This record gives sequence, structure tokens and C-alpha cells, in this order.
Amino acid sequence: MTLSIAISILIPLAFMLGIWTLEIYAQSRLRMMALAMAWGMVVFLVASVFHDRLLAWNVLNFEQVATLSAPVVEELLKALLIVLLASRLTLAYTVDGTAYGFAIGTGFGMAENLDYVISNPDRALPIALSRVLSVSLMHAYTTGLVGTAAGSSLFLTRRAQLLRVGVSVTVAMFLHAVFNRLVLNMEGLPALVAALFIGLSGTGVIVLLIQRSLALERRSLLAELVEVASAGEVVATANPQQIAQILTRYRGTIDRERADLIRQYVVLQARLGMLLRSAAVNQRSDVFSYLAGEIARAEQQLGALRSSMGLYTLIWLRTVLPSEESRLWARINTRLQTDTPMLALILHLDERRARIPRSEVDVRKALLHLNPLFYDLQDSELEDVALLLNQHIFKAGDAIIKPDVPSDKLYIVASGSLVWTAIDEDGVETILTAYVRGDVFGKLGVVDDAPDSTRVSCLEAVTVYSLSRTDFVALSYAKPQVSLAMMRELAGEIRNLTLLAMWIRRTNGEGPESSSAGRR
Repeated sequence: MTLSIAISILIPLAFMLGIWTLEIYAQSRLRMMALAMAWGMVVFLVASVFHDRLLAWNVLNFEQVATLSAPVVEELLKALLIVLLASRLTLAYTVDGTAYGFAIGTGFGMAENLDYVISNPDRALPIALSRVLSVSLMHAYTTGLVGTAAGSSLFLTRRAQLLRVGVSVTVAMFLHAVFNRLVLNMEGLPALVAALFIGLSGTGVIVLLIQRSLALERRSLLAELVEVASAGEVVATANPQQIAQILTRYRGTIDRERADLIRQYVVLQARLGMLLRSAAVNQRSDVFSYLAGEIARAEQQLGALRSSMGLYTLIWLRTVLPSEESRLWARINTRLQTDTPMLALILHLDERRARIPRSEVDVRKALLHLNPLFYDLQDSELEDVALLLNQHIFKAGDAIIKPDVPSDKLYIVASGSLVWTAIDEDGVETILTAYVRGDVFGKLGVVDDAPDSTRVSCLEAVTVYSLSRTDFVALSYAKPQVSLAMMRELAGEIRNLTLLAMWIRRTNGEGPESSSAGRR
């Protein structure tokens, strides 16, 4: 008996979990799946009591109950929860409805299996084995069809919605009645084979419907998200199974908390894409405001997740997925002569976050916020950059940048003052500008990686922080605003140097007239 009960419960559960795992966008919530199963069990109890009364009062005979009343009453009652979920917009998309419908039918089938097994203890095992692959699956896939219809018509007009769901319920009743008729009219092995065929083939149809719906959904997501997400993020959202494989591959290096954030981000990005698609095809005036509110909420949650994930985790996610963006990052990697720089950066950030005191990180963030280069970074992004900084202390007279020596670092002044000078071929030194707290220097070196012809030296004891060229280039590609700010900074320096050159020229008496005379 124990084995029979276990078979009656575990095998239908295994089929349901198999269907649920096909739902790659993870919109079907586990709690709702459990509720759907519970509803199926309640429907069995209600239908069972109702049909017992019909038989006891001689309203219908057993054959009439099996082929007429049971298909109608049971399919209508099972469909009630699907209709309620659709009316409350709890269903997210087609496969969501399929999964909940299959769960309702599974709950009904499990309860019915247990009733038959307990009522027939002498034949419990063969009953359990035959029913879990026939009757249970029949109940699951008929309600799954109703759920598919409800999920695919969420944003059609009320009339179209009712028509589609009504037709699906009618088809479910017909399939249920045909199944019961075959089982009543056939005996022995033929009956078992027919029941198994109907149960398994119906489940196969559900699997094909889910795969077709997911393919359509993937195309919709690609179309809707291309305007609001990067190429890498779109690929991640359309192919969440790749994310699972990637996170499994890097399980030893990506910590569990960060992996969970990435999974949440992909699921939420998928939800945003579905909402945008729904808003585009919506034909119901009563849900426009609901969709607008859900889209705003999803965008807000995505913003919060981006902050939690950090800048370089997002970049890494984009680099490991096949897209035009990942090919761009591959070219950057080659140029920087480093393998998986983003993954290395993530691990480096985690190490530094554990090592650097919180108070020191806050000091660095405040310092970065003083310079226009970093104005457009969010707080979490500033923190990532702050963790990548290296501190340097120099004495008065020390040269940080020297003529003809390549510099691959961007420096930001934390304390003290420095002077930027140019040295001509005669060794004459000209002061170009001075740097104080919050100023950034070394911009040319991180842009072109070429030796400088100028010098930056300390006027007093100085503390500076540096950001490596590799980290800065990654930051610039990830946040184009930083590149624009860098261009503005360099343009400002060029203007100042032009004014300085004109002033030196006038001071040395090399005005337009003397220049003309010289040419003569």
C-alpha cells in the first residue's frame, strides 16, 4: 500500500515539475503552483461528493456520470481557478497559464489516484501504475490546454478572451469524455494501452505547445527589449538557460549572492519585456493603467538590482553571452591583452571589499564625486571604482609623471598640491597648471598609452589614488558618459593650453607683426 501511495503522488509530481522546468522565464511562482495543485484536489472532493449524490439518488447511472456529467463538471470546476487568475492578471503569459493548468490537473489526478488506491487495497499497485500514466496525465493536459488558451488571450478583447477560453474548455470536456468512453468500452491490455497512449500523447502536445510559446515569447522579448537594454542583457533575457549554465560553470568563482542577483535580474528583465509586449498588443482599455504601473515597477526594481549587482558584474554578464556586444568586449580584451578581465575584476572587487574598511571606501567615493569625470556614476558604480583605486604617497619634489616615460594610470588628488610642467629641448620648464584635491591627471596616458612629454611633480607631501588603464577603459565602454566627460576635460585643457601659448607668445614679444617680419 505504501508503495502504491508513493507512486500515486510522486510520478504525477515528477511530470508536473518537468512541465514547470520548461517554463524557462520562471514566471510561474512556486506558491501559485502549490495553490493550483490544492485547487485540483478540492475540485476532486467536490466533484466526487456531487457524483456520489447523483448515483445515490438515481439521477444518472455510472456510465452517464463517467461520459457526461464528470467531463463537464470536473473540467468546469478545474477551469474556474484559471479564469480567476486570468481575470486578476496573475498569469504573465501563455506558458504561465499552461503550467498552472497542468498543476491543477495534477492535483486532481493525485487525489483521484489516492482514492482508487485506498478503496482497492488488493489491487492498489496495478491501479497506481496504470492511472499515473493515463488518467492523471489526462486531467493534467486537459486543464493545461485551458490554461494555455487563457494565458494567450490575456490582453485580447473580452469577447475574444471568452471565446478562446470557452472553446478550450469544450475541447477539454470532449477529450475527457472520449477518454472515459474508451476506458469503459475496452478491457484488459487494449484498454490500458489506449489509456496510456492518450495520457502520454496529450502530455506531449502540452510540451510542444510550451516550446512553441517560448519560441514566440523569445522573439517578442528580443523585439521589445532591444530599445531598453544592452545587446548582452537582451541575449541573457531571451536565453536564461545559458545564464544557468554559465553560473554553474563559474560556481567556484562567482559567489552565491551575486549569482542569485544575476538570476533575479534576468527574470525581472524578462518580465519587463513581457509587460512591454503586453502593452503593445493590449486591446483592453481597463488594463492600460495596470500595465503602465507594472512597467514602472519593473523598471524601478531593475534599477535597484543594478545597484546591488554593481557595474562590473553587469559588464561581465554582457561579455559571456553571444551577442554583438560580447564580440565588442572580446576585441577590447584582445586590445588590453587580458583574458576574462571582467571576471577578474569581479573577483578583485570582492577581495578588496573584504579587505578595505567601509570608512575608507566612503572617503574614496566622496573624492571621486568631486571630479566631473565621475558625476554620472550611480552610488554603487562609484563604490566599484573606489574599490579599484590604489593609494600612493609622495614627498615634495617627487615626480609622478615623467617625460618620455609611459604612464598607464589615471590619478586623482586626495591631498596636497602638484604642478604640471612642460620642458622644452633646452631644458626650460614652463608651468601649465596646478592640481589640488579632487583634480584628475594622467588623462593622456590612459587614452593613448604613449610616453608623455610633460612632468607632474609634487609641491608638498601628496596623497593620490590611481586607476589602472585597463579598469578605466572597461569603465569607459560600460559608461559612455565617462568617455564624454573625459573628452570635455581634454577639450578644456586644450583651450587652456591654447590661451597659455598665446599669452607666452605675447609676453615674449612674438606678436603678429614680429612673426610676419620673421617670415620675411
